[in-house]
Amino acid sequence: MTYDELFQMIRSKFRLVNRPSNNELQAVADKLIELSKTKRFVSDNDLLVIINTCVKDTTCYVQDSIDMTSSINIANQIIAKLKQ
Repeated sequence: MTYDELFQMIRSKFRLVNRPSNNELQAVADKLIELSKTKRFVSDNDLLVIINTCVKDTTCYVQDSIDMTSSINIANQIIAKLKQ
C-alpha cells in the first residue's frame, strides 16, 4: 500500500484538508497494525484517535452530516491492505 492510497482511504472517512507527511502516515499505519494485534475489532473511532495523535494538522472539511452508522469500517480495510 502506498502512502497516497493510505491517505485516500483515511480521507474517505475523515476529510482531512491537508495530506499528512509520509512519516505521519507511516506512524498511523504502524499504530493500526499494533492495535490490530491486541484488539479483536479496530473501530473507526480507534483510527480517529490514532490520527489525532500521529498527525499534526487534523483540520477537516465540514460535512453537513456525519453517518456514524456506516457499515464500512475504514480502519479494518486499511489493516487488511497493510497486511497484504
